[in-house]
Amino acid sequence: MNIMSLINALPGAAAQGLIWGIMAIGVYLTFRILDVADLTVDGTMCTGGAVCVMMLMSGHSVWVSCLLQPAQECLPVSLQVSSTLSWESLRSSLES
Repeated sequence: MNIMSLINALPGAAAQGLIWGIMAIGVYLTFRILDVADLTVDGTMCTGGAVCVMMLMSGHSVWVSCLLQPAQECLPVSLQVSSTLSWESLRSSLES
């Protein structure tokens, strides 16, 4: 193994570590604020990438695929947050 290949791979590895670090902070904050271990972020990142790839393979434009990927990622997160908030209001009304 060449030492230069390791040094050349360092910027990509550092960038990926920063991205995963930000995602981990999001999961941690969701757990602390909502008091629920919400791992929707993990699933939506993979699903968004799969949607983008499948759209590209079916012949759609790169721009359309890249614009629909974040929209697909927002839908499950918004459903999760709305269901969690409605569950919290239901639980607080039952405790009163």
